Amino acid sequence: MKIKINKKLVLFTSILILLPSLVGCVFWNQLPEEIPTHFNLLGQADGYNHKMFAIFGLPTLMLLMHWLLLFLMIKDPKSSNISSKIQVLIYWIIPFVSCLLMISIFGESLGYSMMSGLLAQIFMGVVMIVIGNYLPKTHRNYIIGIRLPWTLESDKNWRKTHRLAGKIWVLGGLLLFLNSFVQIYVYWVFFLTLLLVVLMPGVYSYQLSKSES
Repeated sequence: MKIKINKKLVLFTSILILLPSLVGCVFWNQLPEEIPTHFNLLGQADGYNHKMFAIFGLPTLMLLMHWLLLFLMIKDPKSSNISSKIQVLIYWIIPFVSCLLMISIFGESLGYSMMSGLLAQIFMGVVMIVIGNYLPKTHRNYIIGIRLPWTLESDKNWRKTHRLAGKIWVLGGLLLFLNSFVQIYVYWVFFLTLLLVVLMPGVYSYQLSKSES
């Protein structure tokens, strides 16, 4: 059964994504001409843009990404495999990230350190844990999950790969979460964790495919 778009939810989440533009207009005169739009792993601003782009451009880009994700979801040939829980995640992931990013941008611009290194790393760890819990619940589809040639052609491969990937993502998230408090080799821990969560499921899926053929 094909997924039907929830028009009211699309409207609500779209307004939520654009809401920071209204907030930016309210604080327009208090915001500097150049405001931070990018933060490193330590939560430090390392990229700046004109406030016109930050206030109107970024939310617009986020909105387009949101619509594209929803479009891909309903056009997915295997959309019937996308559970209601995963659909909720797809509807809310961009609005959530967009609001968090814009709060950080406005806070930093107005003199409040909203995106501290600790909070940034805790956030990434929590996101990975949440994704890790969702991965084993996914079924074969073309929009979300470990979409490799071997997982897409076999339900068994998809199921086993995502079961392993879920555990790895949760462990990786816990590692980032705990390391945010001790601050040991922050960049190395982040990139090694990222490498493991990306490569291990792929290698496992390939080996599983070889053993089945």
